[in-house]
Amino acid sequence: PFLYYLKAGNSAPFRVMFDVPPGQGADFTDTRLYLDAQFTSQMQTLNLVPSQEHYWYLDAYEKFHLIGTLANNTESTLNVRLLAGIFDDAGNCIDVASLYLPVAISPGGSLPYDFDLWGALDSSRDANQNATQYEIYIDWYSTNEAYLKPVPITTQDNTNAFDGFSASFSGNVLNTAGRTLDSATVIVSLYNQTTGELIATDYTYVTGPIADGELTPYTAYLYPEAEFEPANIEFTIYAFGQ
Repeated sequence: PFLYYLKAGNSAPFRVMFDVPPGQGADFTDTRLYLDAQFTSQMQTLNLVPSQEHYWYLDAYEKFHLIGTLANNTESTLNVRLLAGIFDDAGNCIDVASLYLPVAISPGGSLPYDFDLWGALDSSRDANQNATQYEIYIDWYSTNEAYLKPVPITTQDNTNAFDGFSASFSGNVLNTAGRTLDSATVIVSLYNQTTGELIATDYTYVTGPIADGELTPYTAYLYPEAEFEPANIEFTIYAFGQ
């Protein structure tokens, strides 16, 4: 992953991964980097604000997560792509991940996100031990006004379970949009009950068409920290129709 737009004078991390024969990774020590940049006009930046504090952890499968929220302080509904870089104390880049928000973010609204597709951080204990800082970047090339605005709808019959590795949330999406929906997105977030801190989030898509007033089942899976304590969490479930 990398940024598709980089303003003059700015820098951003990137990651390139290779598949090598098993057991031969240490033999590849020399690299050569080739760049093919394209010049473009300066793009407009918008008042989108990532949370100042993020929560990072390893889940029970030793996969790395970086959790935060994005606030939309504009008057437009926006599709947003984000990039995250993880660095060591010296500022050396350890790993990079990217994501699109699961739905367009409404004016004045905020949405949680979870960077959970990494390279070195998902496969190397040394990488995890050296990670000490991060930075969040907004990819302005891939951030644009949404053609279809998500409609808040509701869920009901919600249940949840935790098996020691993952948390599952199931229920029914209720189409309260007043029209037929092509699909729906359900976003589940977990918060530390004591501190109020966001500690896990994920989402699931529900395929349609979903008729007005129709109930459609959903199941979302979250992978919280390995030492996750279910008794000390609060959760939110939000659903949006498209």
